[in-house]
Amino acid sequence: MLRVGSKGPKVVEWQVFLKGQGYFEAGFAPVFGPKAHAATLAFQRSQGLGADGIVGPNTLRAAERVQNPPDDDGQRMTLE
Repeated sequence: MLRVGSKGPKVVEWQVFLKGQGYFEAGFAPVFGPKAHAATLAFQRSQGLGADGIVGPNTLRAAERVQNPPDDDGQRMTLE
């Protein structure tokens, strides 16, 4: 889980995702601060999740769906 105060490369990875989705405007840093928190809240709201600003399992599943949407048959595409 990532939340305010979390540190490390996973924080930067999450910030890169948020920036790619248009939610994060700041520069990347290995600390989960108020801007990453606000961007996470916005992403969670956009996905109909309970917005708590914490990157937990539900938020990560939503991020996976956004990155890998189902095709026309409702199946998720996979790269082999």
